[in-house]
Formats: sequence, C-alpha cells, structure tokens
Amino acid sequence: MKFGLQVFSLATIVLIFSFAGSLSDDTPSKESMDSKIKITSLQKTSPIAVAEPTAMPLMATKNSVYNPRNSDGENLKIPKITARVATITLLNPGKQLLEFNPEKRHPIASITKLITSVIAADFVGFQKQVTLDENDIDQEGTMGDFKTGEIYTIGDLVKAMLITSSNDAAFAIAKFYGYKNFMDAMRDKISWLGMESTTVYDPTGLSQLNQSTAYDLQTLALHLIKKYPHLLELSHDKETEISEIKTGTKKVIKNINKFAGNLDFLGGKTGYTDEAGGNLLSIFDYEGNKILIIVLGADDRFGETEALYEWAKKVLSK
Repeated sequence: MKFGLQVFSLATIVLIFSFAGSLSDDTPSKESMDSKIKITSLQKTSPIAVAEPTAMPLMATKNSVYNPRNSDGENLKIPKITARVATITLLNPGKQLLEFNPEKRHPIASITKLITSVIAADFVGFQKQVTLDENDIDQEGTMGDFKTGEIYTIGDLVKAMLITSSNDAAFAIAKFYGYKNFMDAMRDKISWLGMESTTVYDPTGLSQLNQSTAYDLQTLALHLIKKYPHLLELSHDKETEISEIKTGTKKVIKNINKFAGNLDFLGGKTGYTDEAGGNLLSIFDYEGNKILIIVLGADDRFGETEALYEWAKKVLSK
C-alpha cells in the first residue's frame, strides 16, 4: 500500500511539471504579442516615435485630391518635395487641393508657438509687463537678443515669439502666467478645438513630443483666421519694433519667414528642430482665394512651400 502511494505521488509530480512546461512553451513571446497589437484611439493621441530621417519625395499619387489638366490636356504634375507631411487647402469654401500623410503625427517644433500666442491672448493680456530672468534667457536659441533684467510687455514678447521664433519669449510668457497653468490651458485649448492627435509638452516647441497632424493644424489655422487675425498680422510683418520698458530702448526685430512682407502672404509660422526637420504653416491670398499650405519634415520648407503654392495657383487657374 505504501509503495502504491509513492508511485501515485511520483506520477502526480511528473504530471504537474509536464503541465507547467506546456504552459511555458505555449506562452507567446513578447515579439509575437507585440505584432498582434493594433492601433487604438488611445495610441493615436499618445506621443509617437519620431519618423526616420529619410523621406520619400511627394509625387502624384492617390493621396492627391485632384489630378488637374492644363489647357493642352496634360496632367499638372505635383512637384517633388521631401516633406513627410504636406497639404494644400482652399479655405474658402473649404476644399482639399492636395494631401499627403495628412493624419501622420509629426513633431511640430515652433509651430507650437501659434498655440502659445493664443493662450497669451486669452488668459495673460498683452499689456502685462514681464521682467526677464536667467531662466528665461537660458532657453535654447538666442532669437530676440534678450537680456536678464529687461522688461517687456506680453504683447512685445508675442511679437518676438511669432516673428523671430524666440524661445526666451515663449518661456517667459508661460512662466509669468504660471508654467503648469499655462500648459494646462494649452492642452484645454487643443481639446476644445478637437485637435485629438495633438500633444504639447512645452510652450516653445523644443520638445519632440510636441506633435500634431496636418488635419489638426488646419483646425488651428482656421481658428486663428476667425478669432485671432491680429496674431496672423503680426506673423506677416517683415519686421517690427519692440520696446524695453525700463530704459525705453526700441529694438527692431526681423522676421525669419522668407514669405514675410509679401502682399499675398497673410501669415503663418516656421518651425525647425533636428528631430522635426523643416516645418512651415503658411496662409496665402491668391485672387481672393485663401490657401493654407502645411509642410512638415521638409529639407527646404520655403522652397517646397513655394513650389506647392505655384502648383495650387495653376490648379485654380485651369
């Protein structure tokens, strides 16, 4: 009887180890599990990895909304560009002329400052005065040539932010209001506008986690046109003047946007970081047609925007 119990116990132990081994062998590896994960709405709004540095040239593909022909019946070829994202939108009455990866999330760099300027207009007030300190001046980049102890109005800092893309100015505005509160207001504004694929982690655009899509940026551009045309007017100026309040010194700052000052340029914003590449949001007026052009991740943001603009004008003239 004792021998029988020993045999039964040994057999039970063998069966237990065999079962455990079979569980281990059947458990999918992390790689196979990852391959089964599908994109969800949560993943869509979470920060994504920055795109690879190589970019396929934009050509006439199914992504283009129109394939227009000229008077001789030949196709109007879409210019080849390096941008990873590109759209051309006719804002009145609202029609896509071309779209390439319009829902692809990409770091937006200093295009972020358009949102920053909106929050400054909504919650801070352009007449408030800010004394710049070392934390403001320590921001990456020297655009604006600000110095510790200088005093400027929020309005003049917004000018520097939109025209020279000053990171010092953007950070100083956010810190003056209360950095956390300012970032919360930026995110609330994004949510209110329905920019579901947009994330912001700083007011300057230095973070590669500040990301958006062309579709979301179209929403932002329309909001600016309708509610904040004065901000677009600031970004249109080729140069402007700001005043240091303590000394009364006036400073002329020049726009880094190559389209600034052109009669048909209504406004926009540049953006560049090593991770983002060249970004540009531009609004033009061609014979009464408001044309929004967005390029993200371009090798030559100004040249490629100009090529797309010339193509759009041919489309509208056909």
